[in-house]
Amino acid sequence: MDRTIFRYMLSLIIIVAVSAPFSAFASEHHGRQENEEVNTSSYSQETQACIGCHSQVTPGIVKDWLTSRHSKITPSEAIKKPSLERRVSTDTPPESMKNTVVGCFECHSLNTDKHADSFEHNGYKINVIVSPNDCNTCHPTEVKQYTGSKKGNAYKNIMKNPVYHTLVNTTDGRKTIENGKVVMQDATYETLHETCLGCHGTKIEVKGMKKIDAGSAWGELTVPVLSNWPSQGVGRENPDGSIGACTSCHPRHSFSIEIARKPYTCGQCHLDPDVPAYNVYKEGKHGNIYEVRETDWNFTNVPWVIGTDFKAPTCATCHNSLIVSPEGNVIAERSHDFGSRLWVRLFGLIYSHPQPKSGDTTII
Repeated sequence: MDRTIFRYMLSLIIIVAVSAPFSAFASEHHGRQENEEVNTSSYSQETQACIGCHSQVTPGIVKDWLTSRHSKITPSEAIKKPSLERRVSTDTPPESMKNTVVGCFECHSLNTDKHADSFEHNGYKINVIVSPNDCNTCHPTEVKQYTGSKKGNAYKNIMKNPVYHTLVNTTDGRKTIENGKVVMQDATYETLHETCLGCHGTKIEVKGMKKIDAGSAWGELTVPVLSNWPSQGVGRENPDGSIGACTSCHPRHSFSIEIARKPYTCGQCHLDPDVPAYNVYKEGKHGNIYEVRETDWNFTNVPWVIGTDFKAPTCATCHNSLIVSPEGNVIAERSHDFGSRLWVRLFGLIYSHPQPKSGDTTII
């Protein structure tokens, strides 16, 4: 069947198929969150097609996206916000995306010519992984800061820096007995995947294609085979050549700023035994106040107002959020280079040192 005709027919089916689930969802959640009611008029035809199937195949993902700002505001509306309230850093979103919400297709179809993980899926060419280079379409400042940081280079730093490499193999390496002596061997990649690389990120490569059974409604689908996936590590190396994972802090598919700002997210990686920042925070008075008062604070407001939205520091307060006084004076600019505000780097051992000039510490 001609692809244009296929898409047209599919879209007609989808419009009918998704109207009932959307109406039910909007009714069920009416009044629970601001702007929760679903309005599909700003959805692209392609994203409606995605939702038509995935509301049945992966309903949790769809409903998570429906809670996101991406599902409620178009890029053209986003760039009209006052400068301190803006959450996008581009002034020129692509014409094809300006007047539609940022949906499934808008993210998963970007830069397919650069993605080794792109594939044909029900008449559309999409990518499995949405990388920082794709997020760069609307968030170029944040991506530039992040990819130049130690977090963005975290995979390279641990795999190619001799100091870290020795530390990793000493900790996670295999021990064998040879001639009555204990001999250290390199850690296996599988071990690294579940220890260091769980936070630092993995190198994801396309290893071919495979067919999967998607059930009687959809039949057989052909999808890429990805090594070392899934991975949300901060320095993940992606199939399009980019580094990093925005979803380490802003998880798919809500991309919530609330989740990114709460210490629990940082505590996923910054904990004992090697980098016990979260443990120290919880034991301190700031963490004590946070754990008691967090339900009273506003974690979604932009900019973040001291004394109004929150009353004691969290990790994000000091490291990266846009902070203003109650009068609206900027105290700290937003940054996605999480070490840029601090001149001293706590190495995770028993000493500290000045921040390195480059996030790529293999050059030190």
